[in-house]
Amino acid sequence: MLDPHFGRVSAAGKREAWFQDQYCHPHESCHTLDEVFDWLEENQLEFVNAIPKPTGGPELTPDERMFEPKNCGTAASRMWSQLCSLSSGYREGGFFIVIARRR
Repeated sequence: MLDPHFGRVSAAGKREAWFQDQYCHPHESCHTLDEVFDWLEENQLEFVNAIPKPTGGPELTPDERMFEPKNCGTAASRMWSQLCSLSSGYREGGFFIVIARRR
């Protein structure tokens, strides 16, 4: 009752999922792309692609080939990409998708 968003979720299934995600999740943490790149290296995985793009550039297009290997960029380009994604509506930071594969 104290959360105003809860009342705006109308479907019972969505309401339960939202409640579980917001209040019952066991752990939530934020990380940078560089942290994830370190984990990939430690686990002998090869970077393929990410959203947002680690090199910056245009947003995703419908014909984008997500599983085609892309440039992982530099530490500076990855930081810039993450900072730019904050202005696109995601305010909490640390939200991105990384695709990798075994070497």
